[in-house]
Amino acid sequence: MDGQKNEEEGLVFTVNNFHIAHSGRLPEVNANDSNKYFVYFASSCGDQTVLIYVRKERIGPLRVGDSPWSKDVAVVNEVVEGLYLDPDDQTWLEACRFATISGSGPMGGETRY
Repeated sequence: MDGQKNEEEGLVFTVNNFHIAHSGRLPEVNANDSNKYFVYFASSCGDQTVLIYVRKERIGPLRVGDSPWSKDVAVVNEVVEGLYLDPDDQTWLEACRFATISGSGPMGGETRY
């Protein structure tokens, strides 16, 4: 970066909230927890979604700026409860599900995010 020291030394990723102020409290992500899998997605229309998947519990609700941010959105068997996902969001969620199960293909039984 042109010899300039990064003000947030050690920081890998930052993102701004593009939703209006009353979209709720922003999700706090501490990616130093190795028991969690963190994923961020911004769709082409500006929707922002965060998945914080807890590996040991095999759960991970979505946090969606349109939902509001402070509300956990449950996902059961790739169906988001009470929220429409456009095709881009659905494809992202399917990729997240595949990654959280270590690329081993679909799990038998119920899958909860």
